[in-house]
Amino acid sequence: MELHENTVASALYDEIVAAEVCEALGLATGLGTVTLGRWPVMEIPGCRTS
Repeated sequence: MELHENTVASALYDEIVAAEVCEALGLATGLGTVTLGRWPVMEIPGCRTS
């Protein structure tokens, strides 16, 4: 696979796992804080990041 295909597959895997975990635990995902010049990230609202 090329780098792009690996990146797409990784992002899809992350999305599927996050959805299944959140469904099982009764949680939801949301858009994390976007920092200028950085990629946006998904987070589980209310969970500590540190």
